[in-house]
Amino acid sequence: GRYSEKTSIIKNDISTSSAEGIFVIDGARCWIRHNRIHKNNDGIVMLSSKSDAIGNEIFENERAGLFISKFNEDEDESMPHVEKNLIYKNGIVGLIIKNGETEKIIRNKIFMNPCNMGLDDYVSHKEDDLYMNNDIRNRKQRPACSIF
Repeated sequence: GRYSEKTSIIKNDISTSSAEGIFVIDGARCWIRHNRIHKNNDGIVMLSSKSDAIGNEIFENERAGLFISKFNEDEDESMPHVEKNLIYKNGIVGLIIKNGETEKIIRNKIFMNPCNMGLDDYVSHKEDDLYMNNDIRNRKQRPACSIF
């Protein structure tokens, strides 16, 4: 929440949660780095967040590897910095971006998910930049609104 500024989640193995591996809501700048996040319902969920997710291995989660959105329509944009993550073998989608913009999503490898990336209409204009700045295998997409 609002008072989680400067929280660090570094070098952990986070698995077998019936919910999210890591859930950041309305978070100021937090650091999520070099973790293994797997076998949860969702890997990382960032809602109205300004956190960094860098160098994580996010795999074999039941639904999404990484989910980025605003908490609700009245909230500020979700502006995380997402870089150098491996996102693979998640049950539905590797990376999903809904209801907002992002600060920086670069140099991630996203592969072997039924849908590697899902965008809704609010961010679909950024699709080419996301493909150009990340290693995202195949362009098979589903609308974000049908997933969550």
